[in-house]
Amino acid sequence: MIYVVLAFLAISLLLYVLLAGADFGAGIIELFSSKENQAINKKTVYQVMGPVWEANHIWIIILIVILWIAFPHYYNILVLALHIPLTLVLLGITLRGIAFVFRYYDAYKDSSQILYDWMFKTSSLVTPIFLGLTMGGVVSGDIINPSQMENHSFLEVYIHSWFNVFSILTGFFYAALCAFLASVFLIGEVDD
Repeated sequence: MIYVVLAFLAISLLLYVLLAGADFGAGIIELFSSKENQAINKKTVYQVMGPVWEANHIWIIILIVILWIAFPHYYNILVLALHIPLTLVLLGITLRGIAFVFRYYDAYKDSSQILYDWMFKTSSLVTPIFLGLTMGGVVSGDIINPSQMENHSFLEVYIHSWFNVFSILTGFFYAALCAFLASVFLIGEVDD
């Protein structure tokens, strides 16, 4: 039975990395594209992402629920030790969703569109970096159980587990992977 649970956990993680990663990558591509290509990229992103832009986050919700129900002890350790990058990921996902909605569906087009564009592009880059930092912290094995905090400092328990060279490189690698995935998925949608 444990292998079935782990299989669903792995499938949820894979689908989130691929599908939501491509969504994050679309914003990264828009951030680093030239001024004349940004309008084309923005139009293409709306055509491709518009119908499903929030549906991809269901995979991370499934992943969290499976981890919480199947492995509550490990879930507790991970959520407590990695609460800083996970909070920043949640903030980035929220800001990105707000920006995506208001820059496309806002009835009144004014200078606030510049703010929404900036929020969308920035959160599309920062969120995958913090997701990669979190994954790097999990994979590195440096997480200390917060219930044993009396033997360690705050920095050792809550910062060093995810803010190290390996995790930072993992964060930038995931952001680059997101941009690559978006490029692959978007190339079939471009007419030129």
